[in-house]
Amino acid sequence: EIKMKNFDFLKIAMSTGHKIIELYGINEKLECTCYRGKNCTCAGKHPVKAKWQENYIKSVEELEEILRLRPNANFGIITGNGLVVIDVDSRHGGLKSLENIKDKMPPTFKVKTGGGGYHFYYLTDDKVSNRTNVLPGIDIRGENGYVVAPGSLHKSGNRYEIEKGEQND
Repeated sequence: EIKMKNFDFLKIAMSTGHKIIELYGINEKLECTCYRGKNCTCAGKHPVKAKWQENYIKSVEELEEILRLRPNANFGIITGNGLVVIDVDSRHGGLKSLENIKDKMPPTFKVKTGGGGYHFYYLTDDKVSNRTNVLPGIDIRGENGYVVAPGSLHKSGNRYEIEKGEQND
C-alpha cells in the first residue's frame, strides 16, 4: 500500500517529463533517515543517490518499489529544463520579502513547505540558474537544482502540501 500523500502528483509530474529523485526521509522521531540521523543539517531534503541528476526515478514501478521498501522516503523534483521554482523560506525573512513582490508574480501552482514557506512553480523557455538570497529568504531553483516534492515530510512533522487555487496570497 502506498502511504505517500500526493503520490498522484509525482506520477503526473513524471508523465509530463519532470524528473523525480528519492530524498532521505524523516522517521517517527522526526529525524533524517540518513546515517547522520538527528545530527543531519538538511534532514529529509538531500538525495539518496550520488549523481542524482542522472539517477532520477525512471518509472512509476520504480517509484512504487521505493515506497514499498522505504515508506518514509521523501522525493524531490529536479528543476531546470523549463521548470523554475521560487523558494520562499519562512525562517530567513522570506514571507516578508514575498509580501513585497507577490503582486508582481503571475498566479501559479503553489506548494506550502513543511517549514512554513512556499514553493511557486513556473514553466519557462529560458535557462535560469540557481540563485540564493535574491531577496531575504527567497531563492530561485533552476538548472541543476531541485526542490522537495509535495507529500514529503519535513522535520517539523508537517508535510509539503499543494495549495488550492491560483492566488499568491
